[in-house]
Amino acid sequence: MLKLFTPLLIAVFSLCFVGSFASAAPTLDDANPGEAIFTAQSDTTPQSTAVDADAEADVETEAVPLPPEPMTSEDLDTAADMEPAEEQNIPILVSVSEMVIATNIVEREPVETGTLFSTDTPRLFCHSRIVSPEPTTITHVWYRDGERVAEVPLTIGASASWRTWSSKAMSPALPAPWRVEILAEDGTLLAQTDFSVE
Repeated sequence: MLKLFTPLLIAVFSLCFVGSFASAAPTLDDANPGEAIFTAQSDTTPQSTAVDADAEADVETEAVPLPPEPMTSEDLDTAADMEPAEEQNIPILVSVSEMVIATNIVEREPVETGTLFSTDTPRLFCHSRIVSPEPTTITHVWYRDGERVAEVPLTIGASASWRTWSSKAMSPALPAPWRVEILAEDGTLLAQTDFSVE
């Protein structure tokens, strides 16, 4: 007797089991091949179990893209060659929000800024404001008449406005065009300014 009812029990169980998940299962829409349509179950229980192919559902549908294709053996070889995220050289996003040349720094602020200075000026300062999400090092590189004359590494803390400066004695104070560059830790040029001593 059990042998007679086993196929019937399996069929009934399958219909009940599949029917309870049918509303959450994706179906392919013939009008939009490659898109899966998910339908949400209605809060009301249907009065009839008959299926009408021409009937419209009272349930909203939303198009959801299909999941990506599974990886192939070629993809796995490529993935194995990739560096882990911790080992990749991801640059720190450092920027310069202000850069000026001044004759002095008072209470961490530049004094008498400009682009033209007298040969009587004994020392000039390059004052800069740095934006950095984490501690880093920048370098002020001073050039006189195109020749590198000084490099000043400066430690920067994590800040939206880190003030720092370097200075250069102007002796001998010969008239010349000057330039200061600010370089990131990796040598990337972040900013530069030109000025003259006359």
